[in-house]
Amino acid sequence: MKTTFGQRLKVFRKNSQFTQQELAEMIGVSNQAISKWETDTGMPDISQIVPLAHALHVSTDALLGISDDHLDDEFEKILRECLALESMNPCEWPPAPEIGEQGYRMMYEYFSEHPYHVRAAKYLLDMSELYWGQFPNFNDQKAMLKECERFANCIIHYSDDADMQAEARYLLASVLTRVGDFPRAMLLLEKLPFEYGDRYYRSAEIAKIAGESHMAEEYCKKSFTNQARYLIKNINLVTSLSDKTNQQRIVYMEYMLRIIDALLSGGDALPYEQVYQKLLLLTGLIELYAQTDQLALAKTRYADLHHLCKEYYKVLKSGHVEESIMLLDNRISVFCEDDTITPRKQLIDNCLHRAMKVADDHPELKSCII
Repeated sequence: MKTTFGQRLKVFRKNSQFTQQELAEMIGVSNQAISKWETDTGMPDISQIVPLAHALHVSTDALLGISDDHLDDEFEKILRECLALESMNPCEWPPAPEIGEQGYRMMYEYFSEHPYHVRAAKYLLDMSELYWGQFPNFNDQKAMLKECERFANCIIHYSDDADMQAEARYLLASVLTRVGDFPRAMLLLEKLPFEYGDRYYRSAEIAKIAGESHMAEEYCKKSFTNQARYLIKNINLVTSLSDKTNQQRIVYMEYMLRIIDALLSGGDALPYEQVYQKLLLLTGLIELYAQTDQLALAKTRYADLHHLCKEYYKVLKSGHVEESIMLLDNRISVFCEDDTITPRKQLIDNCLHRAMKVADDHPELKSCII
């Protein structure tokens, strides 16, 4: 995105959380001069560029908009290193806080030199929210909150991606809530737009008008997959509320299970994401039924779990991991670049191991397995 000097100056000033008056005093000019520079109705003298850059903790190249391809190459290299750290144990998510902190430090060093880089800011905000209070060497929550505000401001003011801006507001609201500022978090969320239908669905409508049936169908699949994901997330969130009894959780989880069964009934192939959600649900139900002494129901779900695992192993071994009629398959490429069978099988095995621990305490469950 091509920006003017004034736009860059304004973003850098806001990222540094300076007022126009404060910045003006730092470099010995009037706040009216700063205002003119930011609105591109005037330009600073060449002798003022270096003091400006120093005050804002940016390079003169960044301030002047001199971008080199090597900067993006440098970011991509650091991002690959961060993702490699995260994927060292494909079955552990999120990775241990020590691993997350290593990635955070690498990206923070880059962002310190390039505080206008929205993707670096997004990575840092993501990691801060995910590991809030868990990084071994970051104990000052006030300082961390200030950094999160800086990351979010960079994204909100400098990105032209509306989705990224909205997510930055959500992540900052999450951090604010964790430090006890729930009212401010809710005010921030009020800035999120209500959806006028999702982008994929609206694209499908336009493709249909244009006579592009295949394109419309593909957009419909993407829309349906996205909406299905959020429907399940809503129910899952209610299930996890701390004031719910085990029996109430069972009711919600059985309801969610029926929804997933409906989603999976649209074709012969088994989309990975929905299968894994179903496996997690079945595992949780086995544990809850056992805890509430409903062993007959636990036995039924134990049999369902083993049957689904066997069916999905067949799909993996066949090499035909495709999509059902309306749901796209999530190929979890984040775990394995060549998309081998191993990460999928390990995640499914984890569900089996949890269920088997319950069966060790209640051997009668195993009688349903042939």
